[in-house]
Amino acid sequence: VRAAHLLFSEVLDWVPSHLEARLARGRCSRDLGDTIAAFSDFLRALHQAPQSPSPHIELGDLFFAKKNYMRAISHYDEALSIAPRDAITLCRRGISHHHRKRTEQATEDLMMAKRIDPEIPNIDRYIRMVQPKSRR
Repeated sequence: VRAAHLLFSEVLDWVPSHLEARLARGRCSRDLGDTIAAFSDFLRALHQAPQSPSPHIELGDLFFAKKNYMRAISHYDEALSIAPRDAITLCRRGISHHHRKRTEQATEDLMMAKRIDPEIPNIDRYIRMVQPKSRR
């Protein structure tokens, strides 16, 4: 991951506006435990490409990993306002709602994600996980 981080940094030295390299370097930073550098790259990507859902998804994932589900949901909301049929983002937002004890929103997001892409790994298990025991 460190080698990939260095290579993405080199790309960004040559082409600072390269969105995919910026997002990839941010993911490398996150995986290396440097959430501040990851946040910085994702935020720069967001300012660079506000019409892209990707920076919001990455920020949502970063906040999800830090267990800040409210901020994760906010970024997933923004991503879904741009790309409303992104099944994986719906799934992640649903799980975030679950952690905030919002059963109805969690179930709704996960069911919609399954309708869009029934091949999402573990989607049926996630749906069972978020439903109240009385509905299982």
